[in-house]
Amino acid sequence: AAVRLTEAYLSGREKADRLLDLIPESFLGKRRAACQSLFLGALRHGHRVRRALRPLCRRRPRPLAEAVCLVAGYELWTAPPGKQPKIVHHAVERAKPILHRGETRFLNAVLRQLPPALAAIEASEDPAAAHSHPAWLVERWTRAFGPDRTGGPRHRFVMPVVESERSSKTLRMFSGVILPALLSGTFT
Repeated sequence: AAVRLTEAYLSGREKADRLLDLIPESFLGKRRAACQSLFLGALRHGHRVRRALRPLCRRRPRPLAEAVCLVAGYELWTAPPGKQPKIVHHAVERAKPILHRGETRFLNAVLRQLPPALAAIEASEDPAAAHSHPAWLVERWTRAFGPDRTGGPRHRFVMPVVESERSSKTLRMFSGVILPALLSGTFT
């Protein structure tokens, strides 16, 4: 179901929030949560997955095949290395009834090469892809706030905070105590 939702989103027919409303009513509890997580994860990390797929594909796949790549790519990106072959196998087996035979072979070959391609994306070389943001947004933030405030290779690239009088105390506490602890791994 997550692949079909992603395909509909890629085709431009619906917005994400509307598509979430279309999840079948029979999907309850963990099954519904898994579907939502895969769909939203595929959208959130789509820039990184597409960047990793670019050198592996001669041309852009059809929306359905691309949707399978995005959903499986998100799963591969978040899964431990030991589970990655099972994810590839599951994605290919589930795609066989909905894709052409050639697309299934393409999918099998590409998904097997995707984990190292995802890991090879470096924030210092391509911050937009590494943090899965559109390139235009990263460029705009860097121009507006400078490279130091928008992050670098060791930072998560998040929208810069614009200080206000009310938030300056909280921001100082966060940037002075909590953020360094999070970055060093000593925050508990």
